[in-house]
Amino acid sequence: MAQRALSVRESELSRGDGASPEVFTRIAKVRSIDPPELSTDFEDATDFDSTDFIKEYVDTLSGIGTIGLEIHYLPDDPTHDATTGVIYDWKNRTERNYKIVFSNAAKTEWIFPCKVANFKPNIGEVGGKLTAAITLQVMGAGTIN
Repeated sequence: MAQRALSVRESELSRGDGASPEVFTRIAKVRSIDPPELSTDFEDATDFDSTDFIKEYVDTLSGIGTIGLEIHYLPDDPTHDATTGVIYDWKNRTERNYKIVFSNAAKTEWIFPCKVANFKPNIGEVGGKLTAAITLQVMGAGTIN
C-alpha cells in the first residue's frame, strides 16, 4: 500500500555553528515548525503585441519568508538561553545557518541563513507550561536538498 502521508515526529530544527565543516545542534523542545514560504513575484508584461487578450507576466524576484517555531521554553537550555542560544542570537543580531530536517526517508534538508526576528515567551495560565514563539527571518538564498 502506498504511503499517503508522513508523520512529522522526526522533523527537527537545528542551529549551525558557522565552522567549516558546519556542525548543527538541534534546538531543544521544539513543538512546531512553520517552514518558510518559497515565493516568486510576477509583473504584468502585457503590451499591444500580446495575443488573445490574455495577460502576460514576467517573473522578477524570488523570496524566502520566515521560519516560525514554538518551543517548550527552558530558560537555562543552551539552545534557548541568552549566553549561547537563540536569545543570544537575537541580542547580538547574529546571522547563522538554521536547518530544517523533514521526516521523509531521505531526511530532506532546507538550510537558510537567518537572524532571530522575534522571541516571545508565553507564561500562560496557572497550571500551564512555559512556551515561546520564535520567528527567524531568512536573510538570503539557502540550500534545499
